[in-house]
Amino acid sequence: MKDPNQPEPAPTGNGIPITPLVIEDLKRRSEAGEKKYGTVLRAHNGRDCLVDAYQEALDLCQYLRQRIEEKSMEVEEVKGLIQDAVSYETRFIHKEDIIGFNQWCERLAEKIVRHTVWSVNE
Repeated sequence: MKDPNQPEPAPTGNGIPITPLVIEDLKRRSEAGEKKYGTVLRAHNGRDCLVDAYQEALDLCQYLRQRIEEKSMEVEEVKGLIQDAVSYETRFIHKEDIIGFNQWCERLAEKIVRHTVWSVNE
């Protein structure tokens, strides 16, 4: 995992703009809230919005840290598979255990593809 105390580099690339996605999410969230509570979120609604926001922020911190941990574990898993595959190859390739080695390679490819797809979608 990267050091969370180090700043990220300046953004680059030509991906899709995020603000319109957030606006659409806000619209959907408001509609869901209206369905659930019978009204949209309004000021002076009897709730302490600071407490609500703080509780949501605490949840968000946990979700973010969970994803960081899961991503870190995936990277370590792929690294381990690569090391295992190399070790497996050197031990068994001489015995012509090509099927076993191919199975290792397939597992490795699946993990890399899964990790790559998750990274692209993030």
